[in-house]
Amino acid sequence: MSEAISHAIKLLSGLPLWFLYALAWCLYVLLFHVLRTRRRLTLQNLSASFVERSESECLQLAKNHYKNTCMVLAEIIKAAGLNEQQLKRRITLRNPEILEKYLVGHQSVIVVTAHH
Repeated sequence: MSEAISHAIKLLSGLPLWFLYALAWCLYVLLFHVLRTRRRLTLQNLSASFVERSESECLQLAKNHYKNTCMVLAEIIKAAGLNEQQLKRRITLRNPEILEKYLVGHQSVIVVTAHH
């Protein structure tokens, strides 16, 4: 990642999440409705994957996908500026003892998380 992008992300991460969500909404409108970035391809893929769905249903799925992606991007930017205490307030690790036995043995661990 370039240094300029890294600095921009750090700067944006200091903004309140509600403001980042507003920016994400603007990004959604720009990408989906104005620039129509990969919109035709997305709709083609959805139509091919969900043949039982109507064109309007596929359009709604595409809109929801773009909105969700933009909102998650806002949350990733916010997370980049969180300190350890703020992260601990937002993250719940269930069954940490499962990880501990591998970490004590200096083994690598891959953690897969879910976004709720």
